[in-house]
Amino acid sequence: MNPLLAISIPACLLMFGLSVLFPVLPFFIRDLGLTEGQAGVLYSIYAATSVLCSPFWGRFSQRHGRRPTLIIGLLGFSLGFGLFGLGQTFPQLLAARVLGGLFAAAALPAVFAYTADISSLEKRSVAMGVVGAAIGIGIIAGPVVGGIVASSDLRLPFFGSAAIGLIGATFVWLFLPESRDGTAEPPAPIEGFRRSLIPYLIFAVLVTAARVGFETTIGFLVDDRFDFGPRETGYLLGIVGVFGVLVQGGGLRALAKRYSDFSLMLSGTAMMTLGLLLLGLARQAHWLYASGAVLAVGYALATPTFTALLSRAGDANQGLAHGLSQSAQSLGRVLGPLMFNTLYHFFGGLTTYIAAAALCGCGLLWAVVLIGPSLKRASVDSTVRIP
Repeated sequence: MNPLLAISIPACLLMFGLSVLFPVLPFFIRDLGLTEGQAGVLYSIYAATSVLCSPFWGRFSQRHGRRPTLIIGLLGFSLGFGLFGLGQTFPQLLAARVLGGLFAAAALPAVFAYTADISSLEKRSVAMGVVGAAIGIGIIAGPVVGGIVASSDLRLPFFGSAAIGLIGATFVWLFLPESRDGTAEPPAPIEGFRRSLIPYLIFAVLVTAARVGFETTIGFLVDDRFDFGPRETGYLLGIVGVFGVLVQGGGLRALAKRYSDFSLMLSGTAMMTLGLLLLGLARQAHWLYASGAVLAVGYALATPTFTALLSRAGDANQGLAHGLSQSAQSLGRVLGPLMFNTLYHFFGGLTTYIAAAALCGCGLLWAVVLIGPSLKRASVDSTVRIP
């Protein structure tokens, strides 16, 4: 099996299992009598454990290989969501999220480090786009399936996610070849290496926090403003996700022939900012869908190009670079739910989405001011030409 296809399958399964919950969790939280603020804590605690663990898992994959790291991550994902589905109280749900986050943090850094291992520098953004498209397919299908399944029982999607994690781990064990020999690399100047990544990591925190503000509050927004249930919310997330997959699955290749990764990352971030603002203003369903599509296209442009730029900056330390990136994104996933779910609880959807757009705009400004000059100083030509 082609290695790029092989890594795309567990990536798709991982995000399918995660996104099954997007249209369900807000309604599950309200069904248990919990508040939007408590929902924010449940979202954030999962990410908080990843902040601490992702660098460890990045180094683990650098030393022991991507394949065992990915298996551990998928098994941890399965365990966390299985226990969450059994939870009855807020402390039980919180404990399940902590346990799942400790081990699931291994998965995504291993996916992206594996992709970097098997792709050349010149074609890395396209390879990341292929994996991103697989992730996007999972993000499309997951909410639709989750919304339909939740119509009969709000707990069923959590057990479904646990089963998907087991399927993904089994696939990796049986079919995914290792991309490294597991031999530890000679020590690198780690402190200088980390400093060189700081502009990328701060960008990741800002943009991820803004995007997660959408993910964790959209269920509340469409429930309150449009009277949507889990099924309708799942359809919304699935439909807008199609636009992201179309970009990452084909459009990005054409754009990468003409524009640099940095330019595409900036354009995608600008579209994300606009999409978040329009979502806050949307009062009719068709504007809601259109705004979500703008956000999805922006995310589809920004994510693989950012990952490709980070991968080039990581050079030989792919495991550590993607582990640090995952930590930065996890920090965004900690801050985003805490900020935006609290804002939603007190001020409603308009203020929440204006704030999310402002934060994403700060990420755009940060990239222009700091990442762009750092690319020039490093004499990195980020323009990718695909033969």
